[in-house]
Amino acid sequence: PKYSNIGENVEFSEYIQKLKPGEYRFRAYAKSRGGECNIDWKPFKIESQIFTESFFPKTKPYWTGRVDTYNKIDEGIIVGKAALNKSKGWIKFDVSKIPYNAQIQKTKLKYYINKISSEPEKFELCFSILTIDPENSKANTLRNEIINLNNFIDKCENCGERLGWEEIDLTNILKNQLQNNILNGWIAIGLFEFNEDADNCHIHGYSGNSPELIVTYTNN
Repeated sequence: PKYSNIGENVEFSEYIQKLKPGEYRFRAYAKSRGGECNIDWKPFKIESQIFTESFFPKTKPYWTGRVDTYNKIDEGIIVGKAALNKSKGWIKFDVSKIPYNAQIQKTKLKYYINKISSEPEKFELCFSILTIDPENSKANTLRNEIINLNNFIDKCENCGERLGWEEIDLTNILKNQLQNNILNGWIAIGLFEFNEDADNCHIHGYSGNSPELIVTYTNN
């Protein structure tokens, strides 16, 4: 129920947005010294709608970054050889604005490459779904989670033959996991190199040209 004073406008949009498609009816109830009265309005119907929205990491420490054998480093993502270590990356997306009753239909990942190896066609950038929160995980735990084959998304891409935006459709693999993570308000993706003999791929983190998760969902 929502309460208001006489003559006050009542805003119901925040409640309506949470309703599943179907038929509903508003009922008003008033109580005063003179007695009580009920007002019943005609029913209204909510149709199923399709939404496509973009979601990003928060601009907070460790929502994107890289991890090597010993260190967990905030923000910038490097996958492959970084100095003497082999680096893995991660992206944590804030999906808290997806309605709890949404049904996920499609997911796409966009990321911005700002540096690539001398032979990008040999560099296979692979993705995994993380079951732990990278923001709070220790370096070794996070590194092992990223390369855990149980989390591996059966999808690898060349790092890219040019700098700039790349886009990959992850619907078949990410859809169910994202559906399960709606109430958590976040989902995290790991990035690693399939062939660790190659060089490296640098991807922007949350501070500029941030990775983007494009989600299509219905309000069923």
